Order: sequence, then C-alpha cells, then structure tokens
Amino acid sequence: MKIAKWIYPLIILGLTSLVYGKFLWNPIVFDDIYFFLTPEATLEKFTSSFNLLSVRWLAYATLAFPLKFFGTDLINFRLPALLLHAATGVALFLTLKEVYALPTFSLAKNNSKQTLSLLALLSACIFVTHPIAAYAAGYLIQRTIVLATLFSLLSLLTYLRYLSTKSTWLLFCSLCMYLLAVLSKEHAIMLPAFILVISMMLDKNLFKQKLIISFFIMCGIIGLYVVLQKAGLIGHVYEPDASPMLIAEGTTYSHPLLLSIIGQCCLYFKYLALLVFPNPAWLSIDMRETFPTNIWSLQLVGMIGFFSYGFIAFKLVFKRNSYSLLGLALLFPWILFFTELSVVRIQESFVLYRCYLWMPGIFIAIPLLLTKINIKSLYALLIFIVLCFSGLTINRLTTFSHPLLLWDDARILLGDNLNYPGADRIFYNCGIEFKNLYQYQDAITNLKVAIQIRPNYSPYLTALGNTYALSMDYYNAIYSYQQAIKVDPNQARTYQLLGLAYSKTNQNELAKDSYLKACTLGRKDVCESSGNTP
Repeated sequence: MKIAKWIYPLIILGLTSLVYGKFLWNPIVFDDIYFFLTPEATLEKFTSSFNLLSVRWLAYATLAFPLKFFGTDLINFRLPALLLHAATGVALFLTLKEVYALPTFSLAKNNSKQTLSLLALLSACIFVTHPIAAYAAGYLIQRTIVLATLFSLLSLLTYLRYLSTKSTWLLFCSLCMYLLAVLSKEHAIMLPAFILVISMMLDKNLFKQKLIISFFIMCGIIGLYVVLQKAGLIGHVYEPDASPMLIAEGTTYSHPLLLSIIGQCCLYFKYLALLVFPNPAWLSIDMRETFPTNIWSLQLVGMIGFFSYGFIAFKLVFKRNSYSLLGLALLFPWILFFTELSVVRIQESFVLYRCYLWMPGIFIAIPLLLTKINIKSLYALLIFIVLCFSGLTINRLTTFSHPLLLWDDARILLGDNLNYPGADRIFYNCGIEFKNLYQYQDAITNLKVAIQIRPNYSPYLTALGNTYALSMDYYNAIYSYQQAIKVDPNQARTYQLLGLAYSKTNQNELAKDSYLKACTLGRKDVCESSGNTP
C-alpha cells in the first residue's frame, strides 16, 4: 500500500500533539521562573532591539515577544514548543530519508522507498515520544536547544540534497541553517565537522570543488564568530556558586578544565545508555554526578574509552559500506558532544536536555537493525515502540505539571548520595515547594538536609527561618535568622524578618534593634518600625 508523502509529517505532528497536548498548561518551573517572573529585565533585552546576530537572541525572542504582546497565558508558549518539537521530528524524518538514500550504504538498492520511509518515520516517532526529549521540549527556556537541533537538521538535510542535485541555492541554505543553529545555541557549533566526515566518506575528491571549500571556510568563520562571543566562558567555571562549592568541599584543583573533561568523557556513556534505555526511574530534571578529584581517578578510564569510541566510529565510517551507518550514528553525538569539553562543568555536569541535540544521530543506525523485517512487522513495531515511549514521556511530562513533583522526582533519584556537588539545591527546592503548599514539617525536613550539606549558606538558613515563622514556631525562626546573620551580616531582609519574629514573641526592644539594623542596611520600608523615621 503506497502512502502519500504528506501523511508522514501529519503522523509525526499528530503523535506529538497526543503526547504533549495534555500538558499545554503545565506551570513554569526551574529557570523558566526567572524568565517569566522578571519580564521587565528580560523583555528590555530581547524586545527593545533586533539583535539576531547575538547568540541565543533568536530563541529567547520567540518567548519574549509573545510574553510582551499576549501576556502570561502558558498556551502561548507551550503550543509553539509543541509545534517546534514536531517540526524537529519532521526535519529528522526528511534528513534520515536522505541519509538512507546515499549510495554508499546500498540501502536504496536492497529496500523499497516505502521501507526506508517507514524506517525514517519510526525514528522520528521515537524521537518525538522519547522521554529524554521532554526535558527540552517541555522546558520552555530550552527553546534554545530545540531551535538549534531543528536548524542543525535542516542544515544537514539541505547539504545532503545539494550533494545529489548540485544546486548552489541548497548549499547556501545549508550555511544559513547552520548560522541559525549556532545563533540559537552555541552547542551546535561542531555540526560542520560531522558534515565534513560525510563528505569525505562519499567522495575523496570532493574538496577539489571550490564551492565545497568555500562552504567549510564560511562555516569556520561562523564558528569563530560564535566562539568570540562566548570566549569568556571557554576553559572556565561558568556555573553560579560552583567555585565556592569547590572551596567548601576542601579540594584544590590545579587543572579544573582537564578534570572536567575527564568527567564529561566518562558521562558521555551514561548519556548514550539513557538514550537507549530511558527508564523514567533513572531520569530527573536535576541529576548529580561526582567530579573527578585528580587526573588519575578511575574516571580516566572513561576518557580513554571516549576517544577509543571515536576512533572506532571513524574506522567504521570509512569502510564505506553498510557498517558506515553505524559509524555515522556513533559519530554524530560524539562530535557534537565536544562542546561539553570546552568549559568546567561541576554543579550541572549531567543535564538531560543537552541530549536533544545529539539524539537524532543515533537513528542513522536503524536500518542495520530493521531492514530484514517485512513491512507488516515494521508497522507493528512502530505502533509498539510508540505506545511504550509515549507512556514513558507522559510520565516525565507529569513531573513537570507541578514544581514539587519535579523536585521530589530529583530527590528520589538522588537517594542518599548527599556528597554529590550541588545535592543541596535539590533539597532546598523541595523544601521551598513544600512550604508553598503549607506542608511546613516536610519543608523543614528538606531544608535541614540542604543546610546539613551546605551549612554556611545564608539563603538556606533564612528560608528555614521563614518556614518556622509561617508554622508559628517563632523561637526556632529567631535562631535560624541569627545563624543566617552570622554567616552574612549584611542581609537587610534577614534583619527585618528577625525583627518580625522578635515582635511575635513580644521581645520588642530586640525587634526594634533588628529593624534599625535593617533600616541602616537599606530597608527604608522598616525605618518607621525602628523609630528611625526621617
């Protein structure tokens, strides 16, 4: 039975809508909050001027402009997110069809067009229903990685079509799509390296063509432009609170970038394992990993494995036969992963939404597994896998339906591994969400764990004091505020809260002194309470 070409994109869009449509009103969570709850600062940056050539401006502008003109109704943001995710799935489908048709693999000779289209459809359906994809598609601020992936696939698609048609226009389109990809998120910068590998595999003499040489030179210029915009991050600790965290752990790192590279090379295999076996019990919004303590740590084995993996993948590619499919599938995520080695990653060393960009490449190997299967079996397999993955993704999207579900999910996955860098953040956020739901005892329990992990951090102590105060345990609130002030005596807000707790226990002179201190530190709204009214 012949299927019309337009049916395939419609299936991908319909499937994406079925899985994600129920969650169009999911609340904003995590970093989304800073974007949407401080709109003045954000909109001033992204809507006051047109700055397409600034990295990430395009992606953030697609959120900022709807926020400015249509308000905060979440469907204005989640519906475009759904459509962009579906569009990325369609782009993957079209790109894989081009890859499968390459003469090197002889797939077109040995299989019907319908079989190859079904294999590409199966891959695209797995992609749009993959539970790890939910951490990008369901997380609004990661519009950056979604657009970078979409434009990367379109760049690869138009380049492959150029190879078969020799249309200069398509080569120019490929270059433009690459530019949009890296301007959406700089993590796509290594895409031309993968395109270069495909080019070398297909034709050893390809670089005698001036257009091809010009294409890669322009890609290099674009890449250099992006590197210069992000030069301040390269080789450095860029995460907030990461440097103090290392000091607090009492560890001295003479080569933090090298240690980060060792850790990331090791974690690369965990990313791959979760892409292949996406058990929801192994996934969360905030996953913590150990940071190598020295160059000769056990994780060095992972680094050796990482580069050995790349060597094997290159060898497979240049066999120039069907096994080259496996080589390309292995190389795509490996090459794009190199951006993870350019900065020091400590607190957020393992983040699932980054997989979104690398994930499409693994589907290149699908024909090696499934070309021996007949059409009817392919249909059955498609339905079975889609049903399984859809259920897993709905499970993940459900955790996004409330911040407490999201952070409690991370806490359960963390378990007793309190020594992981940044573990305190998980318990702190759980505590805050319990507090927001008036479950004060659970909030206090989680905040105490956060303080146990990171004892000299005043925001945690202040949050604990706030929770005690809300539960009307004012004496414990006073003690918590006092501890916060010992850590950081320049927090006017904490003095104000301490004064309020003193007043609730009729310690009026102490309350007045605390208000006076808050007033002195700049809280003019409490100056009257301190008797220091001008």
